[in-house]
Amino acid sequence: MAILHKKGTLSGAVGNIVMRTFNSQTVVQAKPKKFKQTPASKASALEFGLASATSLGVRHAIVPACAVSDKKMVNRFNTTILKAIRSSSKERGERDLHDGDLSHLKGFQFNANSPLTDVLSVRPESSMPAPDKIRVSIPSFSLRSVKGWRVDDFCRVRLLVTAFHFKEKWAEFIGHEDIEITSIKEPFEAREWLFEHLPVGCVIIVTVSIHAFTTNLLRERVELNSRDWSPAEIIGAYHTLDENGETLVSSMTERNIQDRAHLLHYTGNDILKAFQELWEIHGKPEKPKPQPPGKSLELKIPIGRFELKQQPK
Repeated sequence: MAILHKKGTLSGAVGNIVMRTFNSQTVVQAKPKKFKQTPASKASALEFGLASATSLGVRHAIVPACAVSDKKMVNRFNTTILKAIRSSSKERGERDLHDGDLSHLKGFQFNANSPLTDVLSVRPESSMPAPDKIRVSIPSFSLRSVKGWRVDDFCRVRLLVTAFHFKEKWAEFIGHEDIEITSIKEPFEAREWLFEHLPVGCVIIVTVSIHAFTTNLLRERVELNSRDWSPAEIIGAYHTLDENGETLVSSMTERNIQDRAHLLHYTGNDILKAFQELWEIHGKPEKPKPQPPGKSLELKIPIGRFELKQQPK
């Protein structure tokens, strides 16, 4: 039943039509309907949830790197993680970030308002010279090489190497280096780090971020990072393999478990179980048959001399 108010506005429902007031205007719209989801649409939603859970676990672990992000960072990171997962050769419901192509993560900017590539004139590089080693190098630079902020006191360039084992729900800081530059006259000399004895079966994410500081009247440090300026980037992402080339093995007994932080908010394993329940009810979808290659059109080009005939007007 719809009601006409003294001010001439309508509210209520008539049949499948709903009337309400929004910003002093009467809005008429159809009632929302419940749509029956197909198994394919449910599976797609589950995999997006898996990507979102993975993105949340990574962000919570590397908070010291991505101090302040832009407003759309979460959606951008979810999409990037989803691309990495979908690049796996495994079927949906059997894959997570351990199976994905981690090259999609490289170059991700946690703050699109101040990309690290625009702020820092030199380029940090990371590589994996061996299955259990990560090499990171940063060329020499000074405070003049850091753009987009007022040089009040000093800045800190933070290098963070983090290992993730999503199946076992833990993360560990493998390496952490803070480079503080307090004077324009004293530039940072080029440096290289080698992180060894990485835990196997993990996803390794390497980030570089810049944090600017000033001092108040009490000589306390005050961070200047904000949504407008807070550069942070993933400069490398890698799988650590075992001697058989496997990407996922248990590594809880290989290192000190006390050094690991439990990923309390990671629900990806529960989502993978939901996939199995979905396949038990509706059956696992068959792999699409490869389409035969289409016939190519051959373009016959005349060889030798030939005349161009003029079309009659």
